[in-house]
Amino acid sequence: MDSDCGPGGYCSPSMETCYSTNPNVEAEGLAGPNPYFCHTTSDLCINDSDCPPLDAGTASYFGTSLCAYNTQDNRWECTQFVCLPP
Repeated sequence: MDSDCGPGGYCSPSMETCYSTNPNVEAEGLAGPNPYFCHTTSDLCINDSDCPPLDAGTASYFGTSLCAYNTQDNRWECTQFVCLPP
């Protein structure tokens, strides 16, 4: 809940795995719902549109660059997800 993030704070769901982008996988019980994390002034991105596209060497239609929460750095960062086809 946004109220858990303090006055004026807000949270968003963060992708954790390639399964996070596929609603059919969650429906089949292979992945749970995406966890929510608070946004802070330490964040390096807010929206997926803040992130650059994948490099041409790794780009495929199975890859994407998204704004996701990094639990080690405790902030939102651009993260590259390269997922194999199911």
